Amino acid sequence: MSNNLTVTAGLRADKPRFNDTPSFNPIVQTALGFNTATHPAESLVFSPRIGFNWNPGGGSTQQVRGGVGVFAGRAPYVWVSNAYAGTGVEQIALACRTVDGCAVPGFNPDPANQPKLGAAGALSVDLIDPHFKFPRVLRTTLGYDRDLFLGIRGTAEVLFSKTQEDVYYQNLNDKQTGTSPLDGRPTYSRVSSSVVDATFLTNTSKGNEQTETIQLSRPFSNGITLSGDYAHQKAQSAFDATSSRAISNWRFQHNQGDIFTATLGTSAFHQKDRISLNGTYDFHTGPFGHTFGLYFNAQSGRPYSLLLGADLNGLDVNRDTNASNDLLYVPGGADKVILCPSNATTATATNPCGTRTALNSQILSDYLTFAGIDPNKARILNKYESFEPWSRKLDFHYGLTLPIKVMHTEVDFDMLNLMHFFSKSDGNVYFVGNQNVTPVNYLGQDPTTGKPIYRENATTFVTGSTTVRNFGSLTPGRQYSIADLSSRWQARLGFRITY
Repeated sequence: MSNNLTVTAGLRADKPRFNDTPSFNPIVQTALGFNTATHPAESLVFSPRIGFNWNPGGGSTQQVRGGVGVFAGRAPYVWVSNAYAGTGVEQIALACRTVDGCAVPGFNPDPANQPKLGAAGALSVDLIDPHFKFPRVLRTTLGYDRDLFLGIRGTAEVLFSKTQEDVYYQNLNDKQTGTSPLDGRPTYSRVSSSVVDATFLTNTSKGNEQTETIQLSRPFSNGITLSGDYAHQKAQSAFDATSSRAISNWRFQHNQGDIFTATLGTSAFHQKDRISLNGTYDFHTGPFGHTFGLYFNAQSGRPYSLLLGADLNGLDVNRDTNASNDLLYVPGGADKVILCPSNATTATATNPCGTRTALNSQILSDYLTFAGIDPNKARILNKYESFEPWSRKLDFHYGLTLPIKVMHTEVDFDMLNLMHFFSKSDGNVYFVGNQNVTPVNYLGQDPTTGKPIYRENATTFVTGSTTVRNFGSLTPGRQYSIADLSSRWQARLGFRITY
């Protein structure tokens, strides 16, 4: 546009194509009114974008840069492929369950006489919205670079993304039939007894992310370069698809009870804070070149969810059968819940923990406080409200340039997680498996006091004739494990030739 302003505009277009349609399943059509022989529309996906670089004053001391556009990655055909493989025609998944006291379908050891389409039992299928659109976001960024003082270069940048289309899964064979006596969350039953699960891939437009970054760098004339940066992020989503299988995406998506409404919450990929420091030193001794480098990274842990064991979405035989997605209900204080030990037996008229003595419910309150949750506020938690501990890592690099003139030859030595080399208690990375933990199980409501009954979710073992509780799940910090490989120190030696 001028000597000081450059504008770049572009337009990208993607067009999906499907040469086949999934097979038609008449059972699904009759049971749910959905035609399995469908695929997403083959409409064009337009991604316009425009960016600029402005150099105020025409010098090299500062620049303003930014842009806005629509961005779509590679089409996630693996999610679409579920609808082709999961029609219940080419292959059939039958769920063995008890109906009217009988196992349906019953086990048959004859390989030539196995249950087939239309046989007694129920099948699981994967469906796709014919109006499904591939994921894309509207993204804008604005950055400012400037020479400050004493040779320091500073950068500040803000990036914001708004979801236009993201994946979202439902189960078309579930319908609401009531509410839970614990916290009022919806409960569900099956629409049709001939189908178990009918996962349905569709879209949601809920989701956003904002990242702010600042960076300072300073090159020195004697070969030393120092830099550091800090990034802060807030990322929210309505659905985080973390599996290639439709049923896994549906089954393990944490929710507050409403399984048909996309609810905004912290994203599983949220990186709250990150600090990086970097220093390098380049020099020569005779014909040899040397490079020493240290890289330090500290970042907040991943978010994780607190779940409540038991199927809170349904309390009858036809419930949604998923006990791995119900978020924890916080009763609102230690005096608002009955907490039973992990070896509690069937409740009696006089003791909700059976023959076992109830635990001090303050244990649960202390655990919630440790996880960053207010134990005195009664509510169903949202997904990913808690965070793993910070991790800190220091890496070392040494490069030796050899005096070979026809090519650039370098010997590299790297030592990763240097702090752990000197102290086994440093450089450890702690994580929560699958980014969720289930500290307690829900047993029901106490008929005398009306309080919910929770049982500590912990393992037990028997010593002689004594049953011992093995490290209760409500011990603060018990939810963390040490990442084996990333917590170790590692060394590597390399040889590089560049022509």
